[in-house]
Amino acid sequence: SGGLGQGMIVSVSDLPGGGVFGPWSQGAGTGVSQNLRYWSTDSTRLEIVLTAADPESDIASFQVAIGTTPGGEDALRWTVVHGSWRDVEDGVPGTNRLAATLTGLRLRTGTRYYVSGRAINGEGLIGDPYTVSVPLQVDGTPPQAVQLTVEAASEPGMSTTVALTQPAATEAPGWANPRVAPAVRSPKSITLHATSHDPQSGIAAFEYVFSELPDGAEAFARTAAPGRMESETLEIENPPLSFTDSTYLHVRAVNAAGLAGPVTTRVLRAVDSTRPSTPLLRAMAVDGGVRLYLPRLSTDPDWARGGEQGVIYQVAAGTAPGAMDVIPWSAGLFFREADLRG
Repeated sequence: SGGLGQGMIVSVSDLPGGGVFGPWSQGAGTGVSQNLRYWSTDSTRLEIVLTAADPESDIASFQVAIGTTPGGEDALRWTVVHGSWRDVEDGVPGTNRLAATLTGLRLRTGTRYYVSGRAINGEGLIGDPYTVSVPLQVDGTPPQAVQLTVEAASEPGMSTTVALTQPAATEAPGWANPRVAPAVRSPKSITLHATSHDPQSGIAAFEYVFSELPDGAEAFARTAAPGRMESETLEIENPPLSFTDSTYLHVRAVNAAGLAGPVTTRVLRAVDSTRPSTPLLRAMAVDGGVRLYLPRLSTDPDWARGGEQGVIYQVAAGTAPGAMDVIPWSAGLFFREADLRG
């Protein structure tokens, strides 16, 4: 019929498990891919979906061609394709849809290809071809490793930020992490700055994971839905950081073809610069020693917010108020709240 092929749809998708690709488009200044085109990771195989209608004699078959110009066939001459047929009931009567896989292709990286399709009805008449206006390109290489910087702010929205550092703690025998003169305040938010490069399809996004696992590949494998950065900068409020244990931040770039690059890892730990409150102390000489009483314990708001008991007590003694000529601070006499008896 005269309308055969009108409204035919040809769509390009990635191989199973990769999802549908393109066209990718991002706003200016984001640093991610702005190429309006489809991308595939396989130069030999391509999945397509074709739809056409013929109310009189129905659709008997579909043909596909691939060329380096719109409507061309220099990469694949018109070829009948076979696949999974399905009637489309919500459109024009006699509408059929075919999902097929083209194999044995020899597509070159860096070349733009245009996919065309046409339908043949039950009487053998060939409809007008439809060419996908967005070109297809092949990118089989992942992006480069991410260049990553992390900034921490003590309050959300602060313009002045400081870099996260490991705590400057003085280790005492038998204790994991006494906190002595830390450098910066525990962050209420962190800002990630990520850059990468992909010479073919460009960078579509960055993915990130906070994990206790130091291995980035394993951390991503165990994360069903990693965080996603659609630009080169992202502020994360209340990051899941600990005062006692290291948190590993893993970041990788994903190109427009869906390939992920190497993982970049940063080791983060929240640092507390707020002093605990002053405890109330009583001492009594007992059996040649000293028994200490704390009617009022010390508190630390940062550690309490994190649900951790972070106050460690240090003791000194002297022959005058404030003196430490008997037991100096440097003696390292520590105890924790868990050591106290009621």
